[in-house]
Amino acid sequence: MSIPGTTTDDQLKIVTILSSKVPQDGWIVEVGCLHGRQSVHICEYKDTSVMLTCIDPFPESSTTEHNISYTKMDWINNTKSYNNVNMVRGLSPPNIAFLQFEKQVDLVILDINDVLDSLDFWNTHLKSGGTIVVHTYNEGGIFPKIENSVLSYAAGDSFLVDNRHHSVILVKQ
Repeated sequence: MSIPGTTTDDQLKIVTILSSKVPQDGWIVEVGCLHGRQSVHICEYKDTSVMLTCIDPFPESSTTEHNISYTKMDWINNTKSYNNVNMVRGLSPPNIAFLQFEKQVDLVILDINDVLDSLDFWNTHLKSGGTIVVHTYNEGGIFPKIENSVLSYAAGDSFLVDNRHHSVILVKQ
């Protein structure tokens, strides 16, 4: 895929499989989007009735993160041909309290460094049987602190846990 990003091919495979399993009229939330590499993969495999909400600061002017320069327009240009995709500018969770939660979320993908507050927040909005994926590695390296934090969090709640390809997959019971 020609869209820049830090998500590995193995991580994209995990996300596309899980996205394809979200039921009609479901809801996927992606936190940490950069250019939209993962967003486009999700759109390619999700049912067209499934809503994808992408949360990122989406800067107006060029910003560098993980040695990749990006702006809001990069993500817009890469995702504009897909339906049921919306952009929410801000950080998760502090800047997204305004979101309307008329239904619970089926799949949450966290590709960010500060995951614990996001895990608490999204767990309260995740449906039973819903899934949270936390990427613990990108092309810049492995983040063992994130992985250990996520595994500790999952041990204290009712999750099935799978840890593969530097992504921790939590399925809510």
